[in-house]
Amino acid sequence: MPTSENWTEQFSKVLATPAVGYNRESQERLQALGQLGANYQEAMDDYLKAFAKQGIESVQALRERVATMRADGKKINSLRELYDLWVDVNEQVYAKFAMTDEYQVVYGDLVNSLMALKQGINAELDSAYEAANLPTRKDLNAAFAKQQEMRRENRTLRKQLQELSRKVDALAAAQNTAPPAPAAVPAAPVAPKPKAAAKPKTPSASTKKA
Repeated sequence: MPTSENWTEQFSKVLATPAVGYNRESQERLQALGQLGANYQEAMDDYLKAFAKQGIESVQALRERVATMRADGKKINSLRELYDLWVDVNEQVYAKFAMTDEYQVVYGDLVNSLMALKQGINAELDSAYEAANLPTRKDLNAAFAKQQEMRRENRTLRKQLQELSRKVDALAAAQNTAPPAPAAVPAAPVAPKPKAAAKPKTPSASTKKA
């Protein structure tokens, strides 16, 4: 079986092979995705190696704890006590390891490589969805954002309608509880003005001659 270093070297050579043909762009994307996967696997190996070393240190710390208890004349009377002692020792070793620069480096590399791999996978999936005339992640995110915006607008409009409804109800209640207006007093009838007497007609000139 080839060693891990030889396998990584051979795999890197395969990924570095120039892409040819009409689908070279797709091949280049797959090679980049494969490199991201290799980087993640390498970061995971370093992370597991670091924790394997902490496991060995935990066993050594447990031996030292048991030797100290023997020197003090103490005994472990049950499996439960041994288990509690094992958990206590491991927590102490892990807490000490988590504060070191080594842990920050291996854990940071693991998270960064994982996020880069997920981003590369999503990009390749979006490319495949777009080629199949299917909605991509970007389209779905835009649709979800628009849907959320419509929900906010509907919530705002609903609050405004409720406020208007309360105001209308308050105005109607105020009108119902207002005292009735006093009845209007009918005005006194106005007497008709007397007609002026007709003036006597002045005799005309022909009547005077007669």
